[in-house]
Amino acid sequence: MIHRPRVGKLHDTWMLRHPETGRYHLFYLYYPRDVEGYPPGGYRSINHLISDDIVNWTFVENIVPPQSDGRRIGTGMVFRWQDAFYMTYTFHSDHTIYLLTAADSEMLTGWKMARNEPILTARGRWYRTLDTGDPLTTMHFRDAFVVERKDGCYAFVAARSADGAPGACGCVFRAVSVDLVHWDPLPPLGADFGLFQMEVPDYFELEGVHYLLFSDASALSPIHTPSRLEVSGTFYAVGEAFEGPYSLLPEKLLLGSGCGRRDNYVGRHIDADGEHLLYFHHMGRRGAFGLPKRIVKNGDHSLNLAPWEHGIERLRTERLFLADPLEDRQPGGSAVGVWERAGQEATVTVRCPDAGLHAGKVAGNRLIPRNGMSGQNGDSRP
Repeated sequence: MIHRPRVGKLHDTWMLRHPETGRYHLFYLYYPRDVEGYPPGGYRSINHLISDDIVNWTFVENIVPPQSDGRRIGTGMVFRWQDAFYMTYTFHSDHTIYLLTAADSEMLTGWKMARNEPILTARGRWYRTLDTGDPLTTMHFRDAFVVERKDGCYAFVAARSADGAPGACGCVFRAVSVDLVHWDPLPPLGADFGLFQMEVPDYFELEGVHYLLFSDASALSPIHTPSRLEVSGTFYAVGEAFEGPYSLLPEKLLLGSGCGRRDNYVGRHIDADGEHLLYFHHMGRRGAFGLPKRIVKNGDHSLNLAPWEHGIERLRTERLFLADPLEDRQPGGSAVGVWERAGQEATVTVRCPDAGLHAGKVAGNRLIPRNGMSGQNGDSRP
C-alpha cells in the first residue's frame, strides 16, 4: 500500500504521466465513508493526487463532475488530444459516457464539461442496449478508455455483445473518432470469450505484441485457470495487431485471487521511463493504492508480474507511520514513528495525541518490544 485516504474509501484508479512536466497524476473513485463492498448510493466524486515517482503522493483536489446532480459515476480515464487534456467518466443512471476537459493543462485542474451531451452510448448492431429487454444490461456500458492512433481516437468501453447468453456476453465496445464528438462503432473485442463482463478495459503494446487488459469478479460466470478455480482480478488477452483478434491464454489471470476471493482489482498499465508497470488497488473497507508491479513478457507472449525494484527502493524513508496497531488504543487517531538511528539499531518513537511513547527498538528487520507498546497483541513483528 502506498496511498490510502485518511477518511473514506478508494476504488478504481486511473493514471496519466504529464508529457511536459513528467509528473504522475492519479485519479480514483472516492466515497467519503468507510464501507464494506459497494457503497450505498455509489461513488459521487473523484480524488486527484500528484507524484514525481508513483510512490509519494500529494493530494490535489476532490472533483465532483459538473451536471452530476448527485448521480453515481463510474470509472474513467485521462488522456491528451491536440494539446488539451480530457477525462472520461460514466453516469450509471443512464449508462452513458461523458467527457471533461481540464482548464489548467499543467496541474490538470479546473475540470469542466467538454460537451453537455454524452459522447458515447451503447449502439451499433454488435451491442446490447437498454432497449433489448435484457435485465443484465444494467450497468454494462461503462469505464471508457481512450487511446490516440494515427487515424483517430479509439474508445474501449465495458459492454455486452448482441450475441451469446445473457450471463456470458461481456465484451469490449469499440468506436473511433477524429473529433471526440462523432464516434463510429466498430465490432467488439472479446465477444467470443464467454465472460460475464470485461470491466475497465485497458490497452498497451509491448515489444510488438498487443495486450488488452480487463477485470472481472462476477460469480454469475466463474472463471477458472489451470492453477486456480473461481478467479477474480485483472486478466489479459493477446493480439498480433491493435485491431485484433485477441485471444486468451490458459493462464490468463495477470493479478488477482482464486477461491472466489476479491483482493486486488482493476490493474492498468503505465510506462514509467521504459518500465512497463501494472498499477491496481487493494479491496477493503477503505481501499488502498498498491505498489505497482513490473510487467514481464515471456517468449510465448504470456505475461508475468515481478517486483518493481525502483519503487521498492523509493519506499525507504526516515519516517515510519503507524496507524492500525494503535487504532484500538487511540480511536480515530494515528501515530507517527520516527527512526532514531544508533549504529545498526534504531529506536521507534510513537507519538500519540496524548503522549509520546516508545514502542520499541529496531534491530535488523525486527521490532523488539518494550514498555508494552509493540502492537495490538504485544508480539514482536518482522
